[in-house]
Amino acid sequence: RCPGASHRRVALERRKTSKLQAEAEGESGPGGTEQPSSLSPDADQGIVPAEQSFTSPALPAWTDEPGVDNPPFEENTVADSMSPLIFSREITTIEIHRSNPYIELGISIVGGNETPLINIVIQEVYRDGIIARDGRLLAGDQILQVNSFDISNVSHNHARAVLSQPCSVLHLT
Repeated sequence: RCPGASHRRVALERRKTSKLQAEAEGESGPGGTEQPSSLSPDADQGIVPAEQSFTSPALPAWTDEPGVDNPPFEENTVADSMSPLIFSREITTIEIHRSNPYIELGISIVGGNETPLINIVIQEVYRDGIIARDGRLLAGDQILQVNSFDISNVSHNHARAVLSQPCSVLHLT
């Protein structure tokens, strides 16, 4: 993964954890009406520096604008807990199961041996796609192999053809 993606994932996980803790405290509080006044102003500010320490000045600041992050990741905490995190520069094989082998993966790719990138890189993960529901791949991840077929040095169109071949189980490395 690109270094920026792992920092965003860590910040997102911290934000989710703090939201879950706040919800749990709100449910255990008396009636839930006194919960906002019981928080000190320093408690809310204590979270922000921890998230900002993970981003370098060269990376864009994290915003809460819709479309910047992928809402299914925030809303579906059960799916996130089942998918382990993948760390930067770690080569991992991911198994994707498709109920219908003709359903598209829900990603756009860039690169190919005719481009300066050479490798195949995920440019975007679409919200309603299979890859987004799985939650382990992000924009910026490189795809080296598809079902044991090496696509690390192939043309862009050849990589698209390999990725769009129908199969019920897809192994991405």
